[in-house]
Amino acid sequence: MPTIIDLYSHLRMATRMRSAFFIVSSMCFFCIAPLVSTCATVPVLDDSASTKIDPTAPVELKLDVIKSKFDTGLVDYTFSGHTFKAQWSRCTANEKGSFVVIFHGSESLPIGDLLCGNWASQVVLKHGFNVIAVSRPSFLGSTGIADFAGPQSVAANVAGIAAAAAARPVTGYWGVEEGVIAAAFTAKVSKNVNWLLLGNGFYDLENVERSTKNESIKLAIQNQKKIEGDVALERRSIAWDSSNLPKIISLYHTTVNDDAQKTQADAFNDRLRTAQTKVYFDEVVGSKSDMTWQVHYQIVDNALKNLK
Repeated sequence: MPTIIDLYSHLRMATRMRSAFFIVSSMCFFCIAPLVSTCATVPVLDDSASTKIDPTAPVELKLDVIKSKFDTGLVDYTFSGHTFKAQWSRCTANEKGSFVVIFHGSESLPIGDLLCGNWASQVVLKHGFNVIAVSRPSFLGSTGIADFAGPQSVAANVAGIAAAAAARPVTGYWGVEEGVIAAAFTAKVSKNVNWLLLGNGFYDLENVERSTKNESIKLAIQNQKKIEGDVALERRSIAWDSSNLPKIISLYHTTVNDDAQKTQADAFNDRLRTAQTKVYFDEVVGSKSDMTWQVHYQIVDNALKNLK
C-alpha cells in the first residue's frame, strides 16, 4: 500500500513532466496568460509602498517582445561527494548587460523560446539585463534529488550560474515563493550580487509549515524533515540568519496568502532593517489568487526601477 509521501512523490513527478514547457510556482506566477486581467495600482517604491489589486477592473497589458538569443547547457556540480548535472538556460538581448538570475518555484521555468518570451524574462530584459535560469535537481536536465530548494539546489545553482554567466557580471537574483529560498541561500555564497528581489516568499519555514493551507507545501516540508531532521527548517529559513545577503533587498507580498502568511514577510522585513539593509517592501493588498501575470509584471517592473 503506497504511503501519502509515495503518492505525493508521484504527483510531483507528474507535475514536473507537465512543466517541461510551462512554468514556475504552484500558482503559475510565471505563466503565459491572456492579455486582459486584473488591475493593480502600483506606486513608485521608496522604503515601503502598497500595491492594491482590484480584481474587478480589467486592464490591457501587451508585451512588446524583446528579442534575445537563447542558449542552454549542462555543467557538472558536486554534492556530498557525488557528481551531478545542472542545466542552465540563458537569454541574451544586451551583449554589454549584466545578468539577473530567475529562481523557479515548485515547477520548472520553461526553456527555449518559451523562456525568453515569457513575461518574467521579458520584464527583466526590458531593464537592460540578460536572464539566467538554473533548473534545480530533478527538474528538466538537472540531476540529483529534489530537496525543496535546499543545499543540493544551492550547489546546482552556483555551478549553473557560473557556467551560464561565463565570467560576465551577475547583478541580481529574483525568486518567488519556494524560489525565494533558493535565491536567498545561493546569494549567501555568491560574490558581487548587488540585490535580491523576493516575492511572496517562504522566509520562515517553521511558520509556513504551521500556517499554510496548501497541503502539498506542508507535505514537502514534512518530507524534508523526515530526511534531514529539524535542521531542514534552518537550512531553508532565511529569516533565521540573514547574514551575508546583498545590501539591497526588495520584497513584495500579498496580504491574503494561503501558502505563506504575510506576517513572516513582515518579520523578515523588520529583521533586515535592523541589520541596516536597504529594504523596499511592497505590501500587495489583495489575494494571491487575484495576482495575475499582468499585475505581477507591473510590480516587478516597478521594483527593478529601484534596483537598477
